[in-house]
Amino acid sequence: MKIGVSISQDQRRMLDLAKSIPESDFSRPDLWRVLIRILTDPDIQQDNEVLHQDWANIFEQAIPYARRHGSLNPDLIQKAISLIDMARPLDAEIYELSPTTMKIAFLLGAGASKPAPSNIPTVKELLPELLVRARRLDREDVTTLADFCDKEKIDTKTFID
Repeated sequence: MKIGVSISQDQRRMLDLAKSIPESDFSRPDLWRVLIRILTDPDIQQDNEVLHQDWANIFEQAIPYARRHGSLNPDLIQKAISLIDMARPLDAEIYELSPTTMKIAFLLGAGASKPAPSNIPTVKELLPELLVRARRLDREDVTTLADFCDKEKIDTKTFID
């Protein structure tokens, strides 16, 4: 199973139903039909469709009830636990990022491009320069970065050893 946010309308409908049911009402058969369907869906199992990360929270609440009342067989409980484990190490905020609606930059590298002839600066060299010039660029995205660095007390000394 893969975790993501771009899900089918069918999964969205089931997720909305599951979210609408309070934990105190986990005896509802319609909830268990949805949970079983999600855990056994062939498209999700074969990674043709991602599973929305919010299912992890729903299963985390549902598993204790399922164990007490036998609502799921042990294999399905194990699948649900695997889903929870996959979703937990990730920061929930990462799912709010949308490359279609925001500008995202990744600064990656191990310094292999530093030597001539490319002379590309390393991240350690680039970030201090970016912070020094950010406010003069008068661009909202770069000013936001500079404000973040100020707030978190990240300055040019942070990157110079």
